Amino acid sequence: MRVDSEPVLLVSRHNHPRGSCQRGRMQRQRLVHRASYVVVQDLAGRVCVQKRAADKHFYPGGWDLAAGGVMRPDESVAQGLSRELYEELGLQRQFSRWQWFWWFWGWFLAVLKVGFLASVAAVAGHCFYQF
Repeated sequence: MRVDSEPVLLVSRHNHPRGSCQRGRMQRQRLVHRASYVVVQDLAGRVCVQKRAADKHFYPGGWDLAAGGVMRPDESVAQGLSRELYEELGLQRQFSRWQWFWWFWGWFLAVLKVGFLASVAAVAGHCFYQF
């Protein structure tokens, strides 16, 4: 599936589901949608950072402090968080809690911080940094 044709869950300004559309349309029209953002720390408190793909719509090739992305219309928040963590960092974890944040780009972010054992520091070639 092409990235711009990926289905995206649209929500109201009060975070109530109101339909879906393709990612490309959501980005062009700046439609309000849900996204996930999972910050991963090791036991030393270092945060995992990853290089974004060069073809990303926002900040292509930049550094990202989290695994995340848009939520699909057919998945729960917990499923979206788990899917993004696995797709981007190769880590598997199920979630039951998160915090909602309104983001100025028109996203409702489901945000959480996850601690993993120090042994994941080298997973998938990503780096951990102390801030």
